[in-house]
Amino acid sequence: MRWFIPLALMIFIPSFFLVGCVPQPARHDIARAAPTAFSSTETPVSGKMTSPFPGPGITSTPIHVPGGSQILFTQDLLDSLAAQGYSVVSEGDVDQPIFPVVGMNYQTDDFPFQVYEFPEPQAAQAASRMVSPDGAQIGDQTISWAGQPNFWCKGNLIVLYIGKEEAALDIFTSLLGEPITLPSGTEVGEYPPAVIIAMNYLAQMLGVSPEEIEVISFLHVDWADSCLGIISDKMMCAEVITPGWNIVLQVDGERYELHTNEDAALICRK
Repeated sequence: MRWFIPLALMIFIPSFFLVGCVPQPARHDIARAAPTAFSSTETPVSGKMTSPFPGPGITSTPIHVPGGSQILFTQDLLDSLAAQGYSVVSEGDVDQPIFPVVGMNYQTDDFPFQVYEFPEPQAAQAASRMVSPDGAQIGDQTISWAGQPNFWCKGNLIVLYIGKEEAALDIFTSLLGEPITLPSGTEVGEYPPAVIIAMNYLAQMLGVSPEEIEVISFLHVDWADSCLGIISDKMMCAEVITPGWNIVLQVDGERYELHTNEDAALICRK
């Protein structure tokens, strides 16, 4: 049965009720400043760190990423690094964060890194999809990095390491799974931002690297309804023209058709 409801009522219906559709964070929620250099003030990391978003009603469930151990919070990551023999010190907040949560600067004996802890894994995943495969764009901001940006998303965390040190790349990948960004010099093609966001979404969903995803086709379309052309008995739609994209991606020979709105703030899998 296809349900059509007045557009005004759609204001009261959260988009996450759309089966198979995943809302992305609004681009204006992403800070527009690039991160600054790491602070030189060192504070030893000690004691149990908890989520910066405590309170009733906020829960987290483990997300299992191939190649990584179970890590949800910042302290989990720090404990795992310590278990591998790394001494880690805190260097304070990121002065100009690139995500809508406050990041923390950390330093080991060998390399610096940043950690952004979100209130729940779904929020971290949604924010990570705004990162382009080469890490040069986050949402609508373009960033010139001092070195190769490497992002990982695991549990409630997004972790950023800037550089090419194999030790850093190996330890974070072993703990957090494959990075969501590609090594510098990898060709990702000239794709619209919505296609890049869809690629990151599929990589997250399948637990693969974005470089394993092949773009088969992408077409700008006007969907006939707010469900982006994907109708089921469990979906409620407004009969309103919705500009967006029809994107076909392929991984290991299997094709995935994704429908998005104009800026890929909503992604539905057909």
